[in-house]
Amino acid sequence: MNGEGIKSVSVMSKRLRKRLLMPSVVADTLQSFLSQLIHNEVVVVNSRVGIDIYYYSGKNYSQQIVDNVRDCIDASMDMSRLHISYCINRKEVYERFCYVLQSFVHYPQLFLAYIKKLVNVKEKNREGVYVMPILNAFFEENLRLLLTDKTLPHYSKVEALKQKSHLLNSQDQIIRNLVYEILLKKYSN
Repeated sequence: MNGEGIKSVSVMSKRLRKRLLMPSVVADTLQSFLSQLIHNEVVVVNSRVGIDIYYYSGKNYSQQIVDNVRDCIDASMDMSRLHISYCINRKEVYERFCYVLQSFVHYPQLFLAYIKKLVNVKEKNREGVYVMPILNAFFEENLRLLLTDKTLPHYSKVEALKQKSHLLNSQDQIIRNLVYEILLKKYSN
């Protein structure tokens, strides 16, 4: 897997909002719908700043995604107050991801909230084969760069979130292994 099929669509509010552009339940439904439309992995990061949709495909689905996002956004939202951007290759997706994280560094609480959102998305999509491993690599690389530059806000909280996520993944793997062993023994008679 070289990651060349990763693409993204970002729909950002031109100003910080007190609530999400779309409710979490709607974002989950959108993610499921887009996965079926694209016939591949889709990850939606829904925050107060906007919505980032990452997908893996050889084809560009940007316009279809934007059309569906418009249908899902709060009806009271003025579409002219949104900034929409497309990234159609790995380099562009990486640069956009870096830009967002670097922008949030100047707003420590917003940065921490976005990191929490990314950790939750990672936990929710841990079965991902294409998108999540690429996003996780981008995330880890950016954290290392921020740490090296000594610009990482809330370092201890970010590390605690990462440790919690790692612990949850380890516990899930142990549970899966136990279930597998139980099922194996059940059918071995």
